[in-house]
Amino acid sequence: MHALVNSPDQASDCTTHRFELGYYAKLASASDLNDLKRRISNIVQRLGFSDFNYQPLLAAQSERPILSTLPATLLDHYFSKRLYFLDMNLQCARQNSDPFYHSSVHDYVAKAPFKTDTTQCMKTISETNKNYGYYDFYSIPTNSHNNNQRVLLTVTLRGASPMDLKRIVAECSADLQLLCEAIDFVTNQRFAADFLGDDTRKKHVINPKPLRVLNALANNDLTINQVAEKLCISVVTANQHLKTVRKSLGTQTNYAAIKLALRYGLIHHSDNEDDCSTP
Repeated sequence: MHALVNSPDQASDCTTHRFELGYYAKLASASDLNDLKRRISNIVQRLGFSDFNYQPLLAAQSERPILSTLPATLLDHYFSKRLYFLDMNLQCARQNSDPFYHSSVHDYVAKAPFKTDTTQCMKTISETNKNYGYYDFYSIPTNSHNNNQRVLLTVTLRGASPMDLKRIVAECSADLQLLCEAIDFVTNQRFAADFLGDDTRKKHVINPKPLRVLNALANNDLTINQVAEKLCISVVTANQHLKTVRKSLGTQTNYAAIKLALRYGLIHHSDNEDDCSTP
C-alpha cells in the first residue's frame, strides 16, 4: 500500500497559523463538541476546503464520526451499507503514516485484474461521493496522543477536481498536519468522555513541546533554568517554547499563559511531572 501515498510538496509554505500552538488555543476554548466542530470547520474553510471529517481509526469503524461536516445523507449511506468493512482508504490510513489522496487508492483498486467485493465496494464509494460533488479527498493519518490509537483527518473541496484539490493542499499541507494533531490533543484533553466514550482520562498524555515546558513551570517550584534542566533542553529552547505559548494564547506573561492553559485544559496540575528520563 505504500505505493498509494502521494506526499505533497514539502517546500510549500502556508501563510496562516504558522506558530505551533495557534490551533491548540483556538480549539481548546471550545465550549462543547458542536462548538469544536464549528471551530475546526472555520479553520478548514480558511485553508480553502469546504468540508472535513475527523475520526479515530478503530478496528471496527462502525459508528458515524462526531466531528464531520460531510452531508448527513452521505454518511448515512456509507454506514447503512457497511462500506467501512472494505473501504481501502481506511486500510491505507491504518497501515501508513503518510498523507494520501483517495483518488490514488481508487486508481490502484480499479487496476485490479479481478472483480471482488472490495473493488465493488470502492466503486460504490467513488460513485456515491461524486454524486455529492466530491471528486477527491486528502487524508492525514497520525498517531494519537491517546497511547496506541491512530486518528484520521480528511479534507475535501466540493466541486473541485483532483488536480485543484492537490493544488490547494500543496499550499497548506503543514497546517493540515498541525490541525490534525491539535484536534487529537484537544479531544483527548477536553472531550474524552464524549468523543471516545471513556470516562477515564489517560494519566500520561504526551504534550506538544511548548506546552510541556509550560506544564513543568506550572507544576513545579522551579526557575526557567531549572525547568530546562529537568526537561533536558537548553534555557534558550525553554524560553522560545514559552514565547510560543504566550503568543498563541495572547498573553504577555508566563503566569497569564498558565492561567489560560489551565482553563482551556491544555495543561493540568500534576504531582508527577515528566522529566528527561521519561520515555
